[in-house]
This record gives sequence, structure tokens and C-alpha cells, in this order.
Amino acid sequence: MLASKPQGSGECRLKHYIDELSVTGLTANPTILDHAIKNSASYDAAIREKLKEGKSSGQSSANS
Repeated sequence: MLASKPQGSGECRLKHYIDELSVTGLTANPTILDHAIKNSASYDAAIREKLKEGKSSGQSSANS
């Protein structure tokens, strides 16, 4: 169980990001994600929706 891990563990932080910050995806290579966002329309609708919800652009790309 993730909650049983020591507070500073990566698994606890990931659980916090999911439960408290609503993170729905992660990447090990932000350069590839940045390239995909800039060079494709695939993320446009989700980013626009998050912006309408009042999320910042950093929150939209990082948490969607």
C-alpha cells in the first residue's frame, strides 16, 4: 500500500500528486512531451479545457 511507505518516498509523493493534485499523467522525458505539445494538436482541446477551468498553463501541461 502506498500510504505505508515512508513520507519522503517517491511512491508517497506520487500518491499525493494523484490524490491531492489530480495528476493524471507523468513523463520521464519532459523534452519529448514539450515537443509533442508544441508540434501536435493532440493536446490542444485538453489544454483549452484546463485553461477554462482556471488552471495555469503550467498546471495544464503538467497535470493533464
